[in-house]
Amino acid sequence: MTVKKSFEYEIIEEDIERLRNVEEKMDSEIIFIDETNIFTLAHARTQSIDINKYFRFYEQRLKRLNSKIIFLDVVPSVLWYRRKQEYERRLENFSEKERIRGLEEYQRYLEEVYPYLRKVYDLINLPKILVLNLNGYSKSKK
Repeated sequence: MTVKKSFEYEIIEEDIERLRNVEEKMDSEIIFIDETNIFTLAHARTQSIDINKYFRFYEQRLKRLNSKIIFLDVVPSVLWYRRKQEYERRLENFSEKERIRGLEEYQRYLEEVYPYLRKVYDLINLPKILVLNLNGYSKSKK
């Protein structure tokens, strides 16, 4: 259930390659929407990966792409409520003991990654919008 450090490096490298490809193909008529991108670094940080050099790369590349960041700030408890059934489905073929341990790991991970997601958002020096989720109600904050 735990993601390995090497997997996080793979994800970052794939992201970097994808960004390079996007930049090569970009023109003023294209709008590129990327669901995670720089926030991948928050997940890497949970694996004790030094994200500073990667952060600079993402930020520079995203600036050249004239990017804007929208961050949906969903607190871990709300995210857990929304995703719990999906996590249970992933673990349905495990023993009861493994399933319970796996669900605990997923829930703990959501708590662990959340501050890193917020930190990445705070550090980004690009036009950005924070969409707060407050008990099911959303509010936009620039």
